[in-house]
Amino acid sequence: MGLFDFFKKKKPPSSPPSVELRLTDLMVGYFVEYDLRMWEVLSFHQYDYTDESKADEWELREGGDRRYLEVSDDDGLHWTWSWSIPIGKIDGNLRRHIIDNEEPPDRIVFEGQQYYLDDSGAGLYYEGGKQGDGDEMLYWTFLADDNRRFVSIEQWGETDFQSYAGHSVNEEDFTGIFPRSDKGAS
Repeated sequence: MGLFDFFKKKKPPSSPPSVELRLTDLMVGYFVEYDLRMWEVLSFHQYDYTDESKADEWELREGGDRRYLEVSDDDGLHWTWSWSIPIGKIDGNLRRHIIDNEEPPDRIVFEGQQYYLDDSGAGLYYEGGKQGDGDEMLYWTFLADDNRRFVSIEQWGETDFQSYAGHSVNEEDFTGIFPRSDKGAS
């Protein structure tokens, strides 16, 4: 270093290279943009199915709306976007049919659209990821003729059911993933 080099302005350190986050990198507290809305990740869950397939699920919130983003690896990543629906909105008494017959019908109707049984099985649900014992559940997935829209029914015990409607999505449909910035938070 020469005598006059001491008086030269130092260059600010370069910022670290930005890392492009993928949907599979989502964590609780992150934000992701979808359909012109910014969704906050509330929770993360995992499913292990008896056919040895697995799925990861994130619960998201924007305003008063909650959605579920799920990915499974079935010959490549398959993404779905869904929301909870009352099982009573599905035509017929589906809950009673499953309890009486131990399985649903092969076809259901939801909001005037027919859906056909496509997949079913059993699995374990891990709230917050794989920690401890999973909760046992049964599931049935019904597809519309377009093979994009679906209705899914989950059974958690003798009479406890949850139902969801949704559709397939592409990872490219999500335009930004942002970790939570806690700067300025008290």
